[in-house]
Amino acid sequence: LSRRETAVALGRLDRWEEALDTHRAVAAARTRLLGPAHPDTVAALEDGAHCLERLGRPAEAAALLLGAATPPRGAAPA
Repeated sequence: LSRRETAVALGRLDRWEEALDTHRAVAAARTRLLGPAHPDTVAALEDGAHCLERLGRPAEAAALLLGAATPPRGAAPA
């Protein structure tokens, strides 16, 4: 079972804080290994934003999505 699958399962159990922590760990690992512009990294950030929305934190979710949509300058596209 991958960490992402674990995070998805936690969300399905309404354990959104734990799911968010796990999605953040996945996003950090993917950023480090694949870079911030890689589609898998962006997908992990989107997963984290979904958790934030479920937790009633839409402003944080929007900020995370905006950051995912605009990777840092100089980031190599995937």
